[in-house]
Amino acid sequence: MQNKEQNAPTWYKESYEIAIVQRNVLAVLVVLCLLGLIASALLIKHIKNTESIEPFVVEIDSITGIPTVVKSVPVEEYSTSVAMKRALVMQYIRAREEYIPQTFRYQYKIVVPSMSSPDSYDSYVTKNTPSNPQSPSAVYGEKGIITVDWKSIVFLNDNTAQVRINVNYPGKTPVGKLVLVAFEFKNNRPLSAEQALANPLNFYVTLYRVTDENA
Repeated sequence: MQNKEQNAPTWYKESYEIAIVQRNVLAVLVVLCLLGLIASALLIKHIKNTESIEPFVVEIDSITGIPTVVKSVPVEEYSTSVAMKRALVMQYIRAREEYIPQTFRYQYKIVVPSMSSPDSYDSYVTKNTPSNPQSPSAVYGEKGIITVDWKSIVFLNDNTAQVRINVNYPGKTPVGKLVLVAFEFKNNRPLSAEQALANPLNFYVTLYRVTDENA
């Protein structure tokens, strides 16, 4: 009986020491969890601030049909390429100035708005809306087409091009025009799926001005 009484303080002491150890371990685990949460939050913030959508080249195997990403190309590489800028400027001019009945609706609803600032698009709509009796669709309907021939292009700076074109109207002599196009590459614009396919590089025209070349 006496031994049990002598052992009681020792048992309580050991239990207390175990509880202290468990408390310390739990405190360490809590600190580690907090550090993990902070690190995760910082990582998410970093990813959000640095995220970007880059175009890439996909190759389709002719036998298996399996797509393979060949090379990821930064938007900056496209936006500094003179050849790419020239192609996009001419694509935009043709979308606005040409009239081909079979493709007019696509250019009117998809291509031009996907590449235009509100002001640039408003001027296009005013001229080309079918309700305008002077619009190409009202004048030529399904029978005539208007095409554009490129004569020259000069970049006044990195984001402004001056283009000389001939506009070919049905039964008329080609008309020389001078086109001024100011543009940028504007990421994260709200585009529909069809518009994103038509304009994957987010080419964005901020100013569009046309004058007769001999004016």
